[in-house]
Amino acid sequence: QENINRDEELEDFVEPEYTAEELEKINVTVPNIVGKTAHMGEATLQKYGLQGSIVGSGDKVVRQVPASGQSIPRGSKVIIYTEDSAPETIVTVPNLVGLTATEVTTRLTALGLNAKITGGGIDQSGCLSSSQSIAVGEKVPIGTVIEVTFLSKDAVE
Repeated sequence: QENINRDEELEDFVEPEYTAEELEKINVTVPNIVGKTAHMGEATLQKYGLQGSIVGSGDKVVRQVPASGQSIPRGSKVIIYTEDSAPETIVTVPNLVGLTATEVTTRLTALGLNAKITGGGIDQSGCLSSSQSIAVGEKVPIGTVIEVTFLSKDAVE
């Protein structure tokens, strides 16, 4: 019954739009750090406002999650792998629909995943998540970005 109530609530919501300028302040493009030393890669990420988490005991970055070129929010974590054999930690994607932006971020951060917020919800109260880019129950490596769309109450009710 809770899901039915949430669905009814979401019908009264609309998706606000952000300008390219606003999104530029929120999101950054992940740089390519493959081939750099682990510590240089971590320093490069910091320049972009991102956090690095090194996995493995090698000297050079052999892969990264998320990959370079993706647009993610400042403060997100990039997993830096320094060995081809370093195992990826796999987690299960939770249900993120019907939650506030804070609840979504808290749940994903606890699992080592990154949230990319779209629609409303960044600076607005009363917004709820309406969809997510990766289905509930899917298995993904830590560092994966899940895009969550938010809807805000229609100002013209």
